[in-house]
Amino acid sequence: MDIHRPRGPQEGVPCEKERSRDTVAKRLMCVGDSAMLRDYLPQLAGADWELVPVSGTGSVPRVLRENGRVRVAVIGLDASNAKAVAELVSSHSELEWIAVVESTDLENCRIKHIISSLFFDYHTLPIDVDRLLVTLGHADGMAKLRTAGTDYISYSGDDESPHYQHIVGVSEGMRSIYSTIDKAAPTDFPVLITGKSGTGKELVAKALHHKSDRADRPLVVLNCGGVVPGLIQSELFGHEKGSFTSADKSRQGYFETADGGTIFLDEIGELPMEAQANLLRVLEEKLVRRVGGSSSIPTDVRVIAATNRKLPEAVANGQFREDLLYRLTVVHIEIPPLCERRSDIEILANYYLRKLKLEGKSKAKGFSRRAVEAMLLHDWPGNVRELINRIKSAALLCDKQLIQPQDLKLAPAYVRAHSNDQLGHTTLREAKEEAEREALVQTMEQVNSNVSLAAQTLGVSRVTLYNLLKKYELR
Repeated sequence: MDIHRPRGPQEGVPCEKERSRDTVAKRLMCVGDSAMLRDYLPQLAGADWELVPVSGTGSVPRVLRENGRVRVAVIGLDASNAKAVAELVSSHSELEWIAVVESTDLENCRIKHIISSLFFDYHTLPIDVDRLLVTLGHADGMAKLRTAGTDYISYSGDDESPHYQHIVGVSEGMRSIYSTIDKAAPTDFPVLITGKSGTGKELVAKALHHKSDRADRPLVVLNCGGVVPGLIQSELFGHEKGSFTSADKSRQGYFETADGGTIFLDEIGELPMEAQANLLRVLEEKLVRRVGGSSSIPTDVRVIAATNRKLPEAVANGQFREDLLYRLTVVHIEIPPLCERRSDIEILANYYLRKLKLEGKSKAKGFSRRAVEAMLLHDWPGNVRELINRIKSAALLCDKQLIQPQDLKLAPAYVRAHSNDQLGHTTLREAKEEAEREALVQTMEQVNSNVSLAAQTLGVSRVTLYNLLKKYELR
């Protein structure tokens, strides 16, 4: 089954009629050749939708590169194209996808699984255009929210990999980081990235490399804290045969391997003082001398370093060279901890849950309101790494449509919010009311706000349920 291709316009080019409309019109990509939507074009155009036709799945990457403002797509789905459609939608999760299916195809287990795990929504034929317009509006709104912090992601050439390596966020601190990356990436200046463990320092380093002119050259990563101190010189600069007991052959170091590209020195604060002196010399002279070697080797490497230590304090304590600190800090990027960028928490959570869904590792459709509140109140000492790990665990263990606080192993929001009150505990009445409220919220979420079904599930009358919803100010 295919979605329409309007008569007239070239593939991937917005219809002239719609393109001449207000430039803020939303673009809808329609994948397929059939005429099933042709009768609805005037109504879609009248609702400020600019249609971008695509004849087949293979043309989608090119059309997306040429029409970067596309956020929503419609595609026909049936048993004959299920595999191709699933692969396409999984590869372009940056879009919100809507499936059009025959009613009889909904009896196919594979079709049901693809729709429930990959699509924003679906419509059966014949199409209810009013409902379709509502769905399109919701999908576009969700796409805006989901990509609000990734407006800086761009695509280049035939490579579909984003230049920003899964960095997500809309907070002021993250926007400042995006700006600094944009300015620093094209240069060869050394960059020092600082921040607590788990904040994403390596992702920033990768973004700097992939947005630089060295992107097609190696990015070599060395964890300075994970190498035996006596071998760090050999790892960085290489060694000649016989230079020490186990050196049975000559070996290139990381700097030679990264020639023409970038070397990322993680945990730079753990580098021994002798290696610091040699690193300083390499930065100044752009020459490397292997351990046991007598000649210098020219090297063209951009150095990016990272640490969770406060290097000025290490300098004061004689544990880090001050001149090396100055040499590394031509550009300084400080990544804020997650507790200082709470506006990013829900965006990050939804981003990583969506990745797990696309990988087939979760059936959960999202987070309950209480789960979101619990995440917003948590201190996140492990930062983004902790958030990802909690979501992975919750996505695996959750057997409901929505992930709950207990799935994330976080206390319910009410308990967290009142944990520091004057009494230090809640009364029995408060505890009973909180349990009652929690039962209402979870039940309404599970039955999609169907009042009759919720009343039946809870064993109360509709009137009682309405009174309880009013009491707890729940809609």
